Amino acid sequence: MTIQITRANKRYATLLTQSEHPFVLEGKMWATVDHYVHAQKFAGTPLAEAIRLAPTHLSALRMAKEQAAQVRSDWVAVEQEVLTRALWQKLRAHEEIAELLLTTGAEPLADGTEANRLGQALMALRNKLAR
Repeated sequence: MTIQITRANKRYATLLTQSEHPFVLEGKMWATVDHYVHAQKFAGTPLAEAIRLAPTHLSALRMAKEQAAQVRSDWVAVEQEVLTRALWQKLRAHEEIAELLLTTGAEPLADGTEANRLGQALMALRNKLAR
């Protein structure tokens, strides 16, 4: 049975990119996976740092949307890798979230979007953790 990774499914809410579980990546503290992912759309620019420092994941999203025309040209090619890297660091920083992911066993994970990027990343990381 597919496990839905959505806000409505409170049991797995900590797996969401918006959950406030900080982690360190590339020598910087990130408040959420969302902060990291949105900042990477503008990697190497002052906007990336402004997004990193945004007070909430919603403000980070808003900043990224307002500058959508400036998103790096290779974003579509690197987006899944960026997401997976941030999720991995979050799981490493928060053992209880990694353990929660492992409790999903071999069940498919879905995030409610057509591309299912979060679900795909979480399933790959679950496999990595299970080794």
